[in-house]
Amino acid sequence: MSGELRQKSHQKSVQQALDEGSVRGWRLVSANTTNASGAWVTCVYWDTTPET
Repeated sequence: MSGELRQKSHQKSVQQALDEGSVRGWRLVSANTTNASGAWVTCVYWDTTPET
């Protein structure tokens, strides 16, 4: 989960999380971004089960 007050810095944080998950070979299950009370919050859900 990533939270930031500024949209641009939040986008960078989310991109870093997506890049890290991709490097680890995780599958993206879902992602949700909201702007609540002036703060951007993104939840990213991964499937970390190793492929067999």
